[in-house]
Amino acid sequence: MDLRNNIIRMCPNIKAMLIDRGYTPDSIPNTDFTNILEYKIKEFMDDDADTTRILDFFVTNGETKDYVFFYKGSEKGFKINKVFFEKKVQKYFKEIESVKGLNINFDNFTFVLVKRKISKVEKELVDNFESGHPHIRIFDCEKFLFNITAHKLVSKHRLYKKSYRTLLKKLMLDTPDKLPYILHADPISKHFNFRDGEIIEITRDTMGKKITMYRVCKNFNYSHLSYKAGLPKSDPLTPLEENVEEEGAPTEQDYSLFTDTKPK
Repeated sequence: MDLRNNIIRMCPNIKAMLIDRGYTPDSIPNTDFTNILEYKIKEFMDDDADTTRILDFFVTNGETKDYVFFYKGSEKGFKINKVFFEKKVQKYFKEIESVKGLNINFDNFTFVLVKRKISKVEKELVDNFESGHPHIRIFDCEKFLFNITAHKLVSKHRLYKKSYRTLLKKLMLDTPDKLPYILHADPISKHFNFRDGEIIEITRDTMGKKITMYRVCKNFNYSHLSYKAGLPKSDPLTPLEENVEEEGAPTEQDYSLFTDTKPK
């Protein structure tokens, strides 16, 4: 993987995501390929300890804040497991939270894995972690190689900010739960970081007419949906070494971070 070229491609799409989340282009760091961006990428790539925050994005509009965290990891790779979530993602979030004053009820923390993909099994772990930490979203290196909302077949989504009561009365519904739902783990929900219970307004062009529809974001507990296949039933849980960093598939103990019952 050409890390340098990938980062060059990712930065404009991260900027597009932040614009979709409601920030003005002027409030977002310049993502055009200039000598400044070239310098930042070089410093980031040369930092073997992965401690430099020179590439990170931090934006605010007076109401909310967004922090985009670039994570490279060690040269020998890393697992996406309980240790990764506790020792990396949450650890870094707490550091940024204290420095930037992030509020978990309103602000967003986007964690970007710039050097690796998230496998199908690991995606279930990530979805469950995000389910319990709705202020954090984790993306792999492929997500920002393109902008999903720029595709002509993707309808325009935005967070509905007007009176829910007035809208529900107009739709002749008594609660938002009666609306069709969009999953918290849906790629569009991740892109905008829609949260559980929020109403989403969707505008679609159909035969030359604009049609508006509404969805409610649902944050289901994935531990009851997706963890039945591919895991041993009788193998005992073994202690997880906290210094393990090499590549490998998630273990059964990784799943126990999100549920009190063993996967079946």
